[in-house]
Amino acid sequence: MLVLWDNLPSHHAVADYFEGEHPAWFEFEYVPAYSPELNPVEQCWNRMKNEYLPNFVPTTEEELVSVVAMAAKQINDEQKGTACFNTAGLPP
Repeated sequence: MLVLWDNLPSHHAVADYFEGEHPAWFEFEYVPAYSPELNPVEQCWNRMKNEYLPNFVPTTEEELVSVVAMAAKQINDEQKGTACFNTAGLPP
């Protein structure tokens, strides 16, 4: 399994643990400290915040979960999630 992480020190500690427990299971790659353009998750969150949820202020936790889930479904249904990977230069 390939795991992409930023260079947060705690990520290195977790990587060391997993490599010790299951050395053949994981391959770790680290992206520069601040590089949202390389992270497809950041691209999706950015799209969600700016296109689907601008100025959204939930009144309950349930409303937040429901609306975010609906926005995530729309991103997937419209194949915009794939665009997030393309923007990061990764295969979907």
